[in-house]
Amino acid sequence: MTKARGASYPRTWTALTRDGRRALAGHIAELRRIVDLADAPPGGEGKTPPPD
Repeated sequence: MTKARGASYPRTWTALTRDGRRALAGHIAELRRIVDLADAPPGGEGKTPPPD
């Protein structure tokens, strides 16, 4: 992580490790699954969540 003071606000840069990228991808996949469930019409019709 690198922090610097900009013209009028602080800036922060971050970098992910390979394991961090993998973990982030897993979190994003789960959030997408939750959004798909929320978008599905009542009664269970619509998009099928991905298998675990």
